Amino acid sequence: LIPISTYIKVVERQRNIATDEYTYLVVIKIKGVPTELILKGEELITLNFKNLMAYGFLFEEQYARFLQKYLVQSANEAPTKTVHSTLGWIDENTYLSNNVYSKNENQSEYIGKTDFTPKGSIEAYINLINTNVLEYTPLLFVWLLGFASAILSYLNQYLDIGCLLIGLNNLSSKGKTTAAMLTTSVTSNPVFDRGLMTNFSGTSN
Repeated sequence: LIPISTYIKVVERQRNIATDEYTYLVVIKIKGVPTELILKGEELITLNFKNLMAYGFLFEEQYARFLQKYLVQSANEAPTKTVHSTLGWIDENTYLSNNVYSKNENQSEYIGKTDFTPKGSIEAYINLINTNVLEYTPLLFVWLLGFASAILSYLNQYLDIGCLLIGLNNLSSKGKTTAAMLTTSVTSNPVFDRGLMTNFSGTSN
């Protein structure tokens, strides 16, 4: 057999829970090394494969129509996964975070850029809360702010409460950054610029 193109296959059909739109996970292999691409449906059913050439995909142009039919068949046979890239409430019953929390949807994989991977173990985290947070009112307050963010965003669906800002003011090295990381730890990785924790400082220090 003589191949008519570089290896290409639709391996997964992705349904976005927030928009109900479908995209397709396509794998291209160059000498056994896979490259994964997310394509829209119209990119699969058109005869223009030139946008894939930047990823090493080559094909014989006279067989383009056969490739199109193959990719459509491959897409129809691919398993469907529910995914989301947005965060927060999309309706009164569905909250999107590292997973989906909903009465109507059982599972959805987050494919956005925010890192929700926990830092450390849940046992160490609970021990930290019990020993250093619950008995210290300022830290307890900022920790609860992390939970309040989800509640306030839910209420914002019914009441325009705007954007609430909480400022922590103290001398240098008094724990302001640690307190902010504690708040962020409720819903994401508390490391700078990985989860929801970011830095607005204009200098590196």
